[in-house]
Amino acid sequence: MATVSVVSKLTARCEMCPSRSSGVCCGLSDGELEHLCGLMRHRRLQAGEQVIHQDDVSDVFAIIISGTVKLTRVLPDGREQIVGLLGPADCLGDLFLEGASHNTAECVTNTVLCCFPRDRFETYLRDHQDLERRLLTLAMRDLDEARDWLVTLGRKNASEKVATFLLWLLEKQQTAKASPFAASAATLELPLSRQEIGDFLGLTVETVSRQMTKLRAAGAIRLNTNHQIAIDDVDKLRRIAEQSSV
Repeated sequence: MATVSVVSKLTARCEMCPSRSSGVCCGLSDGELEHLCGLMRHRRLQAGEQVIHQDDVSDVFAIIISGTVKLTRVLPDGREQIVGLLGPADCLGDLFLEGASHNTAECVTNTVLCCFPRDRFETYLRDHQDLERRLLTLAMRDLDEARDWLVTLGRKNASEKVATFLLWLLEKQQTAKASPFAASAATLELPLSRQEIGDFLGLTVETVSRQMTKLRAAGAIRLNTNHQIAIDDVDKLRRIAEQSSV
């Protein structure tokens, strides 16, 4: 009876998780969800804590319940590049791959993870093709997103890059909240500092700040605080992202 009670509580918590509506757990039956609950444990981490370290072998697969995690890669000479930014419903860990991780996963904010032993999760996937197919679909989505970022980083100018970044963050934020993408105005929480945004976009911190000021002068955004932006005109921001007019 105690086991059923614990599983029921975990399942109730799962129903509130972004992954249940838009992530890997979307479409799972109650029975499948309860089975997964028996494999996982919740882990709470503070901002700055690492989940996975570059060049280490990780035995964990995790789903982000809340918070923001950045993926970074350090070159031999110490230079660091942010190569990804993950939020609620996104997954961490390399399934079915041997060897060490190529990236470090570090919490940008306080973060809650739903963690699974990687080997047991892989075994579960082999017997549940619908879940395996869902993971493949999400992986293909992430691949398309990575290709979009190649275009942004390789071809767009500074204004376009910053506008694209803000729109991307807004979409991730609203997906996590299971709300429709903003058509007019919205409030955006910025998990990264100006320096980190620059590291992600290949810009200096001064350039990021200058472009934020230009976007504000154009009437697209308002800078509420260092970590909160009011997007007053999403359509204008989208036009700037596609072809700079600032």
